[in-house]
Amino acid sequence: MAYQTNEPTRDDNDALTDNRRLSQEVSDLRAKCLQLERRNNELTKHTAVVATEIARLREDNEFLAGVNAEFGSENDDLKEEVNELKTKLEQYQIRSSSESLDVIDVPEERLAKRFKSDGSKKGKKTVHYAEIQPKEEQEEQREKEARIEMKMILKTIKPNDNLDDNETFNSPKNVEIRSRLIPELRKAMFPNYKPSVAQLTNWLSALHKSRRSQTQLKKSGKSDEDSRRVHNNSRVQNKKLRRIKAAKDLYRKGDERIIGYEKRQLLKMLANRSYHSPEISESDEENPDKTIVCVYDYSWRSQELKNLLRNVIDSHSADIQTAKLQRPRQYDDEVQHFDRIHPEDAPQWSYIEQEDFLYDTEIDSKSGFDEDEDYGEETEEVLIDSQKSAAGDDLAE
Repeated sequence: MAYQTNEPTRDDNDALTDNRRLSQEVSDLRAKCLQLERRNNELTKHTAVVATEIARLREDNEFLAGVNAEFGSENDDLKEEVNELKTKLEQYQIRSSSESLDVIDVPEERLAKRFKSDGSKKGKKTVHYAEIQPKEEQEEQREKEARIEMKMILKTIKPNDNLDDNETFNSPKNVEIRSRLIPELRKAMFPNYKPSVAQLTNWLSALHKSRRSQTQLKKSGKSDEDSRRVHNNSRVQNKKLRRIKAAKDLYRKGDERIIGYEKRQLLKMLANRSYHSPEISESDEENPDKTIVCVYDYSWRSQELKNLLRNVIDSHSADIQTAKLQRPRQYDDEVQHFDRIHPEDAPQWSYIEQEDFLYDTEIDSKSGFDEDEDYGEETEEVLIDSQKSAAGDDLAE
């Protein structure tokens, strides 16, 4: 008779060993899973931080690119203003000279290195004023004359062969017209002037913007107000650009008067024309034949903001500018001000709380000033026309 025992068999021992081994492996895998989960959470948090930083850097980059683009888009118009005023200054100096500068007698020896002599005799030689102008000024003058020549030629062209003011400059119709017009202009201007295709394209673009703007204003019945509006807006736009340039220079130099302000926030403020008070040309009460530039304050602006803009940034701008303002600004915040609410993104230090506020619309009716106006869309011809109507206007950099 066989007896059964409770002692484990060899198979049972093997199974128990395998079970313990598998349990240990499961435990180890669970520990590793927990470690991986913690690591994954850390990486997720780090990724979120990096993504936030990338978004901030992208925003900064877009903002700075916008500022640089704005400088670039204004550059040609500002150069044209400077050239126009330089020409006026030269003409005034020529007229006011006690001696005629049309012809200047200069010893030939002094000019031998710069001019070729027509004869072998030494002595005096007649030299025209244009010959002794610096090369850069001669080139600027030649470019101006070439633009005038182009405009004169365009007046002789049939309307159907000229750019359509009702179309955009890069519309298919105007692109086709330009492909025929530019070669004709180069041919007509040769050999007196030899502008490149790029130069003619830029000149035609500026002229077309001006004419298109005038056409649209005439259709809306606002062309009479346009000249003054452009003039007022150009002063504010130029002031905005001067202040951005000066502020960046102050930050670069670590000026203690400005480093306490967060750079990115301040540059954003300066890039927003709502922070810049309008400058309006008005008749001088003491001398009605002359005009003065009155700076109108906004009621919401704090004393700290005005001090920063006028006494720090504007003061530094005047020091670093090569082209100076021709007319001084007149400040009288008690009299010359407009009631406005502060911009939504204005930092607390930049504005004051206003009670019983009434929106002042006088600025719109009085000056034609448009806060939302993008001066980059205005054109050189409208600006030049408005400058001619205001004697002795500003030289803005």
